[in-house]
This record gives sequence, structure tokens and C-alpha cells, in this order.
Amino acid sequence: MCQNIQVKTVVDEFVSKGFMFTAFDVTKLLRSNGSQVFHSEVNKAVQEMFRHGEMTDYEKDIVDVGAPVSPFVYYHRNSDVSNYQSDWIDNNPDQNGMLNDSTKDNGISQPTPSSYGVNPTPITPTPNVTVKTTKASIPKGAYNVDKDGRLNIPPTLVNSLGVEPWDFVGVMTDSKKLVIATETLANSISSGYYKKYMVNKDGRIRINRSILKTISGHSYSFYNIIPVKGNIEIIPAAILV
Repeated sequence: MCQNIQVKTVVDEFVSKGFMFTAFDVTKLLRSNGSQVFHSEVNKAVQEMFRHGEMTDYEKDIVDVGAPVSPFVYYHRNSDVSNYQSDWIDNNPDQNGMLNDSTKDNGISQPTPSSYGVNPTPITPTPNVTVKTTKASIPKGAYNVDKDGRLNIPPTLVNSLGVEPWDFVGVMTDSKKLVIATETLANSISSGYYKKYMVNKDGRIRINRSILKTISGHSYSFYNIIPVKGNIEIIPAAILV
């Protein structure tokens, strides 16, 4: 139990800062602080936290880091997992990992590296010249699609349907929004477009771009995902231009 508390403390800190990390990064940090931990147990605890939706807005993917076994990298959905560096803990006494940023380029997330503990050199603007930076405004509470235009429904929201991994759900649309319901309910009430989806093994539902485009025929950057009376409603929050 004590070890699980230690793991949770480290993971919560990483997530609060938007860091990309592996379970082995957690193990290394705990060991560097004097904790005698088994990596297998740390790995299990980290996976349980992800499975139970304790890493808000986080995804995980297997990444080749040059090790005999490619690990899962946990990363914020506004980060690019391909930028993960497996030595960031070792070369980073201040624990400044790869941060995520809300800056968008045509709706695709652009990560902001923190140089792993090295403060970037400030840019001095030319005198009498106004330097402006433009950031896309992310609607409050909205979820961003991934680089392939897919929308991930996090486990914490999927749980509101009362379904589990490998269960099926139905996705319906009335051209203004998508509605996700249990397969049984979708079969009984659907009067419009209907698509069957399986809940992923990690508890997520990933809606692809072609289904999202059934809403008004457009692709969007952001969506509001709202639990409503045992269903989930997906409503566009910002149009992709």
C-alpha cells in the first residue's frame, strides 16, 4: 500500500505538470529518492491508475526507446509522443520534462519542449517593433481531436454509460450532435445514423473522423463531451478552418 501511495504521488505530479513518462521513469525517480521498489509492482500500479481514469486527458502508446522491450509512454493529449526522450529523468535534476502546450497548428497539437531543465534563451524584440504571438483559443472544457482527427472519449466519461472494456455501444447522430448509448438502448431508440463501437481495453472509446463528420458534414478541432441521462452527447465546440 505504501508503495502504491509513492507511485501515485509521483504520477500525480507528472500529470499535473503535463510530463510524458513511462512506468520506468517513475521507478527511477523513486529509487533516486531512496525507495526500494520493484519495477514490476510500480508498472502494475501505473497501469491501474491509467485504467481507472486517474490520468486526466492522458493517452498511452508503445514507443521504441532502444530498450529490449518497448514501453508504454503516458502523455497528455496535447503532446507529441514521438518527442519522448527516455533519459529525461537522468539528465534533469529539476524534473522539467516535455511539457504540453495549447498552441495549435490547424487543429493539430504542437508540443513545447522545456529543454529538460534548461531555460530557453529569451528573445529580445527589435526596438520600436511590436512582437505578437497568436494562440488558438481552446473552448473551456472541450476535448481536442488527435493528429488523425479522432476523438478519444476518456474512461471517466465512458464509465457513466455503465459499460466495461470489450462491451459494445451505439453511436447515433441527428446531424447536430452525436449520442453514445449502450448497444441495447441504441438499437431501441435510434432513428438516424447508427454505428456500433467496442470499448477499448483501456476503457476508452475512440470515434474516428468519418463518424465525427456526420455532424453537419464538417470536421471540427474541439468537441464538448457531456454525460446526459445515461448517454454521452458529443457537440462541436470549434470548427476546423
